[in-house]
Amino acid sequence: MMETVPAGVWTLPAPGTVSMDSVNMRHVLRWTQPRASCNSTVLYSVQYQGEFELLIKNGSWINAAECQRIPLTSCDLTFDLGSDSDYSLRVRAQCGSKMSAWAKFPFNRNNSKKPGSPAGPGAPAWKQPTAVTVTVVVMLGLLIGLFWALVHCRPDSCQKYFQKEPLPSFLVGLQHVVL
Repeated sequence: MMETVPAGVWTLPAPGTVSMDSVNMRHVLRWTQPRASCNSTVLYSVQYQGEFELLIKNGSWINAAECQRIPLTSCDLTFDLGSDSDYSLRVRAQCGSKMSAWAKFPFNRNNSKKPGSPAGPGAPAWKQPTAVTVTVVVMLGLLIGLFWALVHCRPDSCQKYFQKEPLPSFLVGLQHVVL
């Protein structure tokens, strides 16, 4: 999709220092505000282009739905960048009727940082032990102890645990009754 823009419309500088904070597969595009005077709030729009858009859809760009005409200098693209392909990202500024050129940034989500953090008081909830985890560990310990006792128990010392108790006297007469 080709955009036709009248000459001289790019009167606003493009956003600067475009970067991606990509940690644990959460992707936040960041940029700095253009150095220009603006009498109103500068609004930003973000687009992305994956290999599919580039090769199959004739180079078309997709608007990042949550990042159109926003006053922030960051945009969460986590749900927009779903595949492990190469992406081209771009952001532009708008101030009233002035618009900037696109500032581009290449990205592949395989480059996401994966910091390791141990479980503990400051860890995310999904890394902290739960009641189910504790129960499973305790039950496993009890089962291992029981199995060890059965395997290592000598017949003469363990026989008292496995003796049958005699039937109570009131049930002795019912033993031969057929239902």
